[in-house]
Amino acid sequence: MVGDVAICATLACAVFVFASEQSRVWCPVFVSHLGDMDTVADMLNTLVNAQRVGKERIAVPHSRFKEQLVRLLHERGLVAAVRVQEAAKSKLIITLAYEDGVPKVRQITRLSKPGRRLYVSHGEIPWSSSKYAMYVVSTSEGLFDERDARAKGLGGELICEVCQ
Repeated sequence: MVGDVAICATLACAVFVFASEQSRVWCPVFVSHLGDMDTVADMLNTLVNAQRVGKERIAVPHSRFKEQLVRLLHERGLVAAVRVQEAAKSKLIITLAYEDGVPKVRQITRLSKPGRRLYVSHGEIPWSSSKYAMYVVSTSEGLFDERDARAKGLGGELICEVCQ
């Protein structure tokens, strides 16, 4: 039994890919997390990593929320351009912004996560530590940086912190 579990643990991905409906495999350590992926965090990590290696543009799977988030970054000058490539599976094409060869975005920290959402009222929105950082807040009226959300008196979900 112990050997079966060890083999099952090491081959969990292979079992998931190759197991058919007729031959079900029992595996106590196999848990599918495919529905739990944080696609927004994946896009933000892709953006930062691509800038670190000097890529010109990236393509990520499209969603309306991700498009709004990248358009907010574009308005703030942190992303050079953004467009939607229509296809069977639409993609978001993001052209990255650099200033004298230095990436405009240095770090992005995801604050609200699928397993732990973080909601704040307009009075609880954190202040940026410097003029080179901003918080992104998802409100009932759309996505705003912390200054605009505070000025409009809107609270909401604290999405991420972006540092230049």
